[in-house]
Amino acid sequence: MAIGALLFLASDTLLAFRLFLPDAMPGWTSPVVMLTYTAGQGLIAAGALAALRREPRARIAG
Repeated sequence: MAIGALLFLASDTLLAFRLFLPDAMPGWTSPVVMLTYTAGQGLIAAGALAALRREPRARIAG
């Protein structure tokens, strides 16, 4: 989950640079933003599901 969060942060950082410094950013950053965003979201979701599977049902219920 931590790696996913870092990738998500990287995508948002690239977006901020593209918004505030558009002349300084090369054109290839658009696919990189999408790649880091989707990979980050996927890893966060996979980590959350893995954490839920590790939890015993008795602890979740009460």
